[in-house]
Amino acid sequence: MVTAFRHKEGVTPQVRPRLSLEATRPPLVVAHRGACRLAPENSVAAVDLAIRLGADMVEFDVRRTRDGALVVHHDATLGACRLADLTYDELGRVAGHTPDRLEAILRVAAGRVLLDVELKEEGDEEAVVEVLARYTSPADLIVTSFSARSVAAVKRLGVRAGLLCEWEADREAVFARAHGCGADLIAPHVRLADDAFVRQASLRDVPLLVWTVNDARRIGRYLARPSVMGVITDVPDRALAVRDAVGGQPTVTMR
Repeated sequence: MVTAFRHKEGVTPQVRPRLSLEATRPPLVVAHRGACRLAPENSVAAVDLAIRLGADMVEFDVRRTRDGALVVHHDATLGACRLADLTYDELGRVAGHTPDRLEAILRVAAGRVLLDVELKEEGDEEAVVEVLARYTSPADLIVTSFSARSVAAVKRLGVRAGLLCEWEADREAVFARAHGCGADLIAPHVRLADDAFVRQASLRDVPLLVWTVNDARRIGRYLARPSVMGVITDVPDRALAVRDAVGGQPTVTMR
């Protein structure tokens, strides 16, 4: 059982201090599922390309197959099949290609970029954190989930975690749920992250990681807000160009 984030004996993670989330830095440009418009989403190729484009962080999704393989894949189903009901070999046959394992992504990304690892299902927290600990430092990553239970579980394992939110009319409930599970940040969908929500986050000293932001004008507005630690985008090259043009205010330092 994993009780804390730690590196296994004999494994030296490739960590560059400049990647640390603990340091104050300009607002982050986060590549959504890698450079997903230029390469297959959630693939080694998409992650590597996002890094070469200059993204600060890559976001990707993790699920577990029936035989325990941790794969980087977004959808819960493939046709009539649930991914969780398939073995890794079966998944490859059904999908028509072999989705990359978490380990393959980390071998490419660790030490080169910050990581935003989205857990798609409850119950995978310990297995995912154990793999992460083999490759990277807790200073280089966050784990996000729509599940408050998963966020709380990740926090107990010594890893920063963010609560994902898509749309809720009751904004107070979002902040209450994030506080209750110990989230270090909130990752709201762009529809939720209007001016009022961003102001409330600033007043509460809650960092925001907004998704999925692709419009250049909107990217610029978010990157200028001190409470927004970054934007998750399908077009990291565009977001980087916007950030270079407008300049970035220092983001909220992660604690």
